[in-house]
Amino acid sequence: MADFDGICSGDILVFESSTDELLPGFLPYVVQSDGFFDHALGTSAGSLSPRTKWQDLAKYEFDLPGRAEQADATELLRQASATAESERRVARAAESAWTALLANAHERYDMRWVTLEQLCREPITYGIVQAGPMRTDGVPYIRVSDMTESEVLRPEVLPRTSPEIAARYKRSACNPGDLVFALRGPIGLVRVVPTELAGVNLTQGTARLSPDPTQVSTECLAWALRSPSIARQYRTLRKGSTFQELSLGALRRVEVSVPSVGDQDRFVAELDATARVQRAGTGAAEAAEHLHVVLREILVGRRSDVQ
Repeated sequence: MADFDGICSGDILVFESSTDELLPGFLPYVVQSDGFFDHALGTSAGSLSPRTKWQDLAKYEFDLPGRAEQADATELLRQASATAESERRVARAAESAWTALLANAHERYDMRWVTLEQLCREPITYGIVQAGPMRTDGVPYIRVSDMTESEVLRPEVLPRTSPEIAARYKRSACNPGDLVFALRGPIGLVRVVPTELAGVNLTQGTARLSPDPTQVSTECLAWALRSPSIARQYRTLRKGSTFQELSLGALRRVEVSVPSVGDQDRFVAELDATARVQRAGTGAAEAAEHLHVVLREILVGRRSDVQ
């Protein structure tokens, strides 16, 4: 809902209440409802650039509550939206906090710079080039997309390749505690291999990092790789214009700043604490946004089937 005067392009339709029966604050929720959206899609025409027309949208019918009920619904929906935004701010503040902690870690710890190749007990390598058809009884492997969908690798959603193909790529089989690194967008994304994924393999777009426990813990290295200084190295070392990626050679040369072994537990603990706040804020925001959608469909869409 615009709070200023202006002019829109021809691809935009402007709605305004033409009667006192429809409160201006209630109207935005009407046009955001599933019923109105379905009506707009159902009346659209065109293959390359489908669009609807006002004369078709104007025929949309809905149950209009009384003014007092509209006002109550509008305020309730506004509060749900405000709660979601407030929790998002908490999550963003927590993310800024751990970013700052990483950027200024040298002020609290005796940090040393060392290449990733030196920190790993096994060669840094990528995985299967061609995984072949999906096998329900095969060996699971990790793609970059599997890393972006969740902060935790979930065995039940991973694709699987045949044992014969996986056997040809034993070099990239992962053990619990290894890290999976995204060589392609988003470059630098890291996930920890859980116990239940022992023996999981990778694709060509991911690389295995096996931290040497005498130098760095899995959790410490996972955090260190999220440092702003490391992100700058990724941007410098990446190749490609449209399709960007980091080569294995470049990844091996990446220099990571880590605290001494004795300080790593404390280093991880303070970063984990801010991450928990971030996750809590994000979860609360998502819950508030879901509540907003459900309330909108009940109060505006008049749907009795919403759970």
